[in-house]
Amino acid sequence: MKQLLDQTQISKEYNLETTDQSISNIYITNQKKNESFWTEKFNLLQFRNQYKQLQSKNILQTTLEQEKQGFKKHVYQWGGDKPQSSLNKGYLGKLNEKLRSEEEEKQENDYINNMQSTFEIHKYDNYPKPILGQNSEEIYYKNYKKIEKISEQNKYFQIQDSTQTSILKEIEKQKLLPCKLGIIKSKGENTDIKINNMHYGDKYAKVISQGIKQIQSITNFTLGKNRISKKGADDLLQIIARKATILDLEGNQISYIGCDHIGRALEARECKIEVLNLEDNKLGDKAINMILQSVLNNINNSLITLNISKNYISDKCTNSIVNVIEGSLSLREFYLHWNLLKGISGQLIFQTLSLNHSLKVLDLSCNSLGLGLSFSLEICTFFTNNKDLRHLDLSNNYIDFENSKKIAEGLEKNKTIYGLHYSGNTGYIDSRGFLVLEDNLNEDLTGMHIKQRINSCKVLPFNYSFKGQREKDLKDVCWICGGWDELEIEIEEKDKEDPVFIYFNFENYKQNYLGKNNFVYKRMLPPTQNLSFFFTQEDDPFINQKNVNQITTNPEGNIIQNIEIYDNSIINSLQIEKLNTLKIHKKQALLDENYLPLITILPRTRDPQYVPAKQKKTKAKWTFSISLMAKWRPDDEELIKKCFETDWENSKIPQKVKKQEDQDLLKAFLRQKYQKIKDLYKYFASFNPIQDVWCIQNGPWLELVDLMKIIDQKIKDADLNLKWTATISGGEKGNFRNPERGINRHQLMEAFVRIAEEKYILKYSKTQSFFEAMNLFWDEHLENIINEEKYNAQKWREEKYWNEECDYCLKNYKKIIDHVYKKFSKLKVKPGQIPFMSLDELQKIISLTAIAEDENFGTNVVNFAYNQSMMTQIDELQSDRIFQMSQVEFYEAIARIAEEASLPVGPGTVEEGFQWSWEKRKQQKLSHKFEGLILRMLNTVCDQQFKAGYTKVEKSMFCQDDDEEYQ
Repeated sequence: MKQLLDQTQISKEYNLETTDQSISNIYITNQKKNESFWTEKFNLLQFRNQYKQLQSKNILQTTLEQEKQGFKKHVYQWGGDKPQSSLNKGYLGKLNEKLRSEEEEKQENDYINNMQSTFEIHKYDNYPKPILGQNSEEIYYKNYKKIEKISEQNKYFQIQDSTQTSILKEIEKQKLLPCKLGIIKSKGENTDIKINNMHYGDKYAKVISQGIKQIQSITNFTLGKNRISKKGADDLLQIIARKATILDLEGNQISYIGCDHIGRALEARECKIEVLNLEDNKLGDKAINMILQSVLNNINNSLITLNISKNYISDKCTNSIVNVIEGSLSLREFYLHWNLLKGISGQLIFQTLSLNHSLKVLDLSCNSLGLGLSFSLEICTFFTNNKDLRHLDLSNNYIDFENSKKIAEGLEKNKTIYGLHYSGNTGYIDSRGFLVLEDNLNEDLTGMHIKQRINSCKVLPFNYSFKGQREKDLKDVCWICGGWDELEIEIEEKDKEDPVFIYFNFENYKQNYLGKNNFVYKRMLPPTQNLSFFFTQEDDPFINQKNVNQITTNPEGNIIQNIEIYDNSIINSLQIEKLNTLKIHKKQALLDENYLPLITILPRTRDPQYVPAKQKKTKAKWTFSISLMAKWRPDDEELIKKCFETDWENSKIPQKVKKQEDQDLLKAFLRQKYQKIKDLYKYFASFNPIQDVWCIQNGPWLELVDLMKIIDQKIKDADLNLKWTATISGGEKGNFRNPERGINRHQLMEAFVRIAEEKYILKYSKTQSFFEAMNLFWDEHLENIINEEKYNAQKWREEKYWNEECDYCLKNYKKIIDHVYKKFSKLKVKPGQIPFMSLDELQKIISLTAIAEDENFGTNVVNFAYNQSMMTQIDELQSDRIFQMSQVEFYEAIARIAEEASLPVGPGTVEEGFQWSWEKRKQQKLSHKFEGLILRMLNTVCDQQFKAGYTKVEKSMFCQDDDEEYQ
């Protein structure tokens, strides 16, 4: 090449008249031998340009003969014909001789003209460079190595940069490594750029923006999680926003500037955006409000899917959200996952959705709709009125039991939502689409970070797997996401009489009724490899036998245990050796592209209800031993004897009575009267206990003294006060069960002995024997009062409480009473201790029922009910059992309180509008009063969860059907 440049200098100085044709012919011949072919071509291009400039100045006019010959020699080396004479090597000196041979001049001109007509430069960007195909990536990286040469070539020849060149030039400018950036690819669609999770950043965003300027075919941009921030969004979105059909920017930080470009594109007349995904850009209320306003101003109504999840959206955006739902006619899918929306937003959103007919998919998961104002009324109205929404996600929204109960009732009326998600709230979606609530079912938030999100109406990539051979009931079921399939199962034996039932292992072999004279059962079933089922006719199990490939051995042996039947009762066991089995494949789509169902089963459809034929009632003879009161242990001779001996030893009577004979007679007398003394003590100790400890304090003691009529001319109040003080003093120190301000059970006998001594030995001197004095005191002062019925707690039990009707009332409402006992028997229970109810807890229960507000209800009723219901303990000084109420004692305490409260019996026993006076209430049977108090506790004391799960009591259990012979 240096030789060519030197020759140019010769031509310039000596007016060498050469032509482009001769130079071209020389170069074409020589290029086949040159190892650096393309480099020489480009250098030759530069030489020819300089040569043309020399021609235009007409300075090539003369040259020396020998220098001309030297030039010919060089031309020969480049591929021309060998000249006839050799040329001298020196061509730097000044030459004055003029070319003489016109023939040689003509030959040289021919060479140069020939070169100009035949030589072509390889212009890279004049040839197509594919961005899609098998060779596109290879060509792309080869061009990267020549990018400087291609750039100079395009500049010189004024050639427009190709897409590859534009990308590579920007990469060089940004000093980045070459990447395909989703534009250059070996396979895929020429309309897509998919570079999710590449973390390219803003500089590569600038590169992408340069690369796609010339590509009109790309309309789908999936750019999620690429660290695109404000600057990158500014460079990129102003180019792609107006041409995009799908714009996925999830997991970036495009900021308000990026939203501004998107908003302008949405409002443009030529807007094509159908899918806009701005999830996890942390935009906040201001930017989201702007986007939503632009969506509302979308002239073309092109937007179909909008995802603004994880953007810190609060209730400040609620009006904009509602306006979009109401005003956008094209929007089909709206995703608002993991934001800060509360109850007020729920109210407005579902109020608007009640009138919406376009939205098909709504994701409100992981918000706070359950906090603040309740939206249950609005969502129930939505369930009733909206017939177009197909897929709804309300999971993890802090929705409590009370609101969930209302939502469950409203949801049952809806037959068009095929997929509802409710995990993380109170309740779960069962296999039929019902919202199921259970007592003590707490919100489970453990899986909220790993739960699979809904994706339009597509099936999600997960399978149901049973923990064992049976599953109690699949929870959080979504037919859409789970790929459930509709299946018909036909019974082969058509001669089976009604009723016929079918049982599936995925719902714990719960009984399902096929319907009268129906032999085909249609059901949505989960995709699984091990679905097992069988049938029964009456109580006889059977299976379909024809297809042996659908028969398997019962994995539980020959017996299936604990089967729930139509009336929610349990069959202990059912003998069956073989089961039918099916493999259910995952359904790829439950709805078509227009969101119309591809199945015929409607969600939340129950099986036909089986009503068994009436049967004659069989009633077992009632005995106390089969009752719920049977565990209450009454007093017997052995127990009374032990109690008396303990009280005798704990008292100071043996120290008071010195003579052994007198002491023995007195002990025998008191032993004979002990049961009545104990009952009298229990009655008066119930008036005013000291905290939990039962004893007769001064007030009740004075009332008892007044009843005994012991005060006369010689026996004064002061004498009895001294006897009171002498009795209660000198007790065991530090024992809280023996308080110093009251008489305990063992001390009442002693008090009576001291009073008898005071009157009959000391004051009236009728005798010197304690036995005789006590006998006189009993006959004159105690006999008349101690035999009253009110002191005999056992008589009340036997005459009013221990009977068939009260027992049936207990059994009928046992769940309510046991729930209340379990709920309140906690206050003073220590770890590891058997639960018991304290007096304070019983008082709290009665306070909640509000029966104490009745003027006819005594202030000490609860105390009396508690103490009189407690079983006798041998040693009250050493046992805490006297203030630890067991469950069977709680039954009696409630009955005693019911006796005093005299609430009206349950509904249906009397005509509506019946006026219950106090006299009529008192005249009721105890069993009726018992029912009235239990139902009051159901409404005022029981938890909301329990009340929701308990069957509504519409009539009293004592209301008998007209036909009492059948059930």
